[in-house]
This record gives sequence, C-alpha cells and structure tokens, in this order.
Amino acid sequence: RAISLVDDDGAIEALGESAAMVATAPSAQATYVGEIIDPKCWLGAMRPGSGLVHRACASLCIRGGIPPCFVGGPGGAAPRFYVLTDAAGEPCNDAVAERAGVLVRLRGELQQLGAATILRCDLASIEDVR
Repeated sequence: RAISLVDDDGAIEALGESAAMVATAPSAQATYVGEIIDPKCWLGAMRPGSGLVHRACASLCIRGGIPPCFVGGPGGAAPRFYVLTDAAGEPCNDAVAERAGVLVRLRGELQQLGAATILRCDLASIEDVR
C-alpha cells in the first residue's frame, strides 16, 4: 500500500513524538532477479503498471523523481517489493530508468529502514535476463 501526497510543506503534519527511523546493517550481498518498476503505477495508478507495455511510462516516472523499486527475489525465492538505491544507499533514478519494465539480474544487499526494505544495488551488476 502507498499514499500519494501533494508537494507542499503542509502535506505532512507531525501529531506527536515518534521513534527515530532506525536502519539495520546491510545483509550479505546476493543476486536478485526481477523487474525495476515505478511504484506509483505498479501499485495501481496505471493498468498494467509493469512489463514491456509499461516500460516507457515507468522510465519517465523514475526520471521524474519517483523512487525506483524492484519486484523480485534472490535465487528463485518468492518475489518481494524493495526500494532500490545505489550501493551507498543513495537515489539511483537516472542510472536505472532505462532498465525499467524488463527482467533483470542484479547484485545487492538488503537493509531495513523502518517499514521499508531497501535493496542497495551494485549498479554495474545490472544485466538483462534473456
């Protein structure tokens, strides 16, 4: 599930004290197979929101600033949803936008940040699965 907010300083209002967002240590690096997606469309803004028919739209959304995500898993495991960053945990929109909508293989490590699972990707490892 996701929510969409307006780009406005008043879009989020703190209602009280909350625990700090704590990040776990990254996991061991593994190989993942799946699809780079834009989460806005994948979660329902467009139908279909994935695959080749959605590739151009996903690429535009990612280049436009929507955080890229990855739907897939390691070594045949059931697909999961991850927020995709570079290996340092920084945004990687420009580096992955053209790879959206196709089946890819990549190497990375997982990190938990609050409720989000981050896939810190070795960008040079991304390759198409044929």
